Amino acid sequence: MAKGIKTGGRKKGTPNKKTRELLDLNYCPVEELLKLAKRKNITIEQAITIHKALLPYFYPQRKAIDSMINDEVEPEVFCIKGLDMDKI
Repeated sequence: MAKGIKTGGRKKGTPNKKTRELLDLNYCPVEELLKLAKRKNITIEQAITIHKALLPYFYPQRKAIDSMINDEVEPEVFCIKGLDMDKI
């Protein structure tokens, strides 16, 4: 690309030739895997493998969260006037 500007070729979002051919066939790999998983003649291990392969299409992977624990910070101490600690 010249200076970060698209100057030629396909427009953004235009599928290439092979992708266009697959779209024209109405082929959906997820649907095909679901059909395989529903067959009666496959083992439970095969069905589990297929379902594991389909999970990312239905449930996005969660990202790790950084916990911000700072041990260097002193806890804040405060006093309440009029509180008698002997009566507590």
